[in-house]
Amino acid sequence: VESTRFAFDATNLVLERDGHPHISEAQYKEGTLFATPQRMAFHVAGDPADPRGPALAQRFDELYVAQVTPQAVPLFEGLGELLSDLRAAGCR
Repeated sequence: VESTRFAFDATNLVLERDGHPHISEAQYKEGTLFATPQRMAFHVAGDPADPRGPALAQRFDELYVAQVTPQAVPLFEGLGELLSDLRAAGCR
């Protein structure tokens, strides 16, 4: 799925709710080098080891998972068909 915009917006919402400034899309993409706890720490402190990261990551995950639907974040064109074919062939 193409979820960059969706995850970027959710990141900024979590940051805002915790009193941190918004980040740019370029900053978001730079942070995607890290797993979510380290990414959120990077966004608030510039340091992926900042101890605030895990709690922010949990808030991000809760928000993101609650909002992800097939309608909100559709599969790339043709991917649904491929998944159906794989399922039909016995792949799990």
